Amino acid sequence: MGMPPVRRAFVILLVAAGVVALMLMFAQDQETLKIRTAVGAEDPRQPAYLAALVGAGLTHGNDYDVF
Repeated sequence: MGMPPVRRAFVILLVAAGVVALMLMFAQDQETLKIRTAVGAEDPRQPAYLAALVGAGLTHGNDYDVF
């Protein structure tokens, strides 16, 4: 005798959610970006260049560690 339809749907949903959670966990990128560019870290144009490179708007008051 098989499982009732409601229980089967719940098990399928639980397994699918577990697979999606595992895929999202493995998709995380934990590496530091190492950017090589002609614009040095001390150059006044560097913040605008870096903001354009990563596709983020340039804001004031934020701190970025440039290695």
